[in-house]
Formats: sequence, C-alpha cells, structure tokens
Amino acid sequence: MELTFTQTNKKSWVAEFEASSDFNIHIERKDGVGRIRMQQRTSSKGDLAEVEDFTAKNPDGEQVIDYDCPALIWPKTIRIVSEVEPTYAEVTSNGTITIHEVGVISFTIDGESFKAKEGMTWAEFCKSEYANADFYFHTDYYEIRYQGALIINTTSQGKREEPDDVIMANGAYILFKEE
Repeated sequence: MELTFTQTNKKSWVAEFEASSDFNIHIERKDGVGRIRMQQRTSSKGDLAEVEDFTAKNPDGEQVIDYDCPALIWPKTIRIVSEVEPTYAEVTSNGTITIHEVGVISFTIDGESFKAKEGMTWAEFCKSEYANADFYFHTDYYEIRYQGALIINTTSQGKREEPDDVIMANGAYILFKEE
C-alpha cells in the first residue's frame, strides 16, 4: 500500500499507519542529507516511542530505505518522520494496513462526518477541498452555513460558529434552522 507523506514544516515530512502484523517499509527520498525516524505506539492514545533499531540502520544521507519490521504486538501505530522529501513510499504486510491522514481532523454536524486540516478555520474550510457545495461563508452576515442552516457549537453553550473560529477535532456541531 502506498504511503503519502505530509509536509509538516520546512524540514519534516510525516506518514502514519497502523499495522496488524509484521511489515516491510520501502522509502525512496530526494538526494540530500537528513535523518529519517520511525516511531511506534501499541496503545490507541499517547506518545509515540522511537524505534531505535530503524533509526540506527538508516543514518543521514540514505536515499533508499527498505526495512523489515516485526510488529510483535498488534495493532501498532507507526509514524515515519523524514527530514528529506520522500518521492515514493510503500508498506507491505500479510495483515491489515490502515493509513492515517497526518494533520487531518474529523468532526460531525448533526451526526454527519467531515474532515478538515488541523487548525483550519470555518472560512478556510468553506474554500477547501474538504467542503462540499452545501457549505458557504455568508460575508454580509459574517456567518457559516451548511444546507442553509447556521452551524452551532454544542460545547460552547449553543454559540454559532463564525468564519474565524477554528474547527475542533472531534467536535460535535449541530444545525440551527431559522423559522
């Protein structure tokens, strides 16, 4: 399964996936010197720990990396962090591989699921590839609407969402339909 890396800052590209068995990872990177690290976690939440064996076998400057990883305990979340832009990456396994989108959050509106980039405002969301045609930013009234209704934040005592508000990860929003 092909991995897609997301650039998180000027010198860091990140990919994340969950493995249910031993796996192999193949990464090709642009020319240049830069570390590549693997981190892992066997719990569903919490910090990731460095996979020292992977980091030690892949010193600065490696352009092509091919690594067999025994998972031992499953499922396991794996994060790859590269200081050089990857041009191609693939993970293979006899088990299940689930790719995680790095820097992407989920939220719901009246139980319907949506995704957005982490830190994205409602105005940015309305103009992004994540929003469909039912979302719009009403500039005259400085409000965000979905299917003609106002979006309400259920955790802020019924406050309507404004264009500059940041969308909350795992936020549960509702629609307010005016009579």
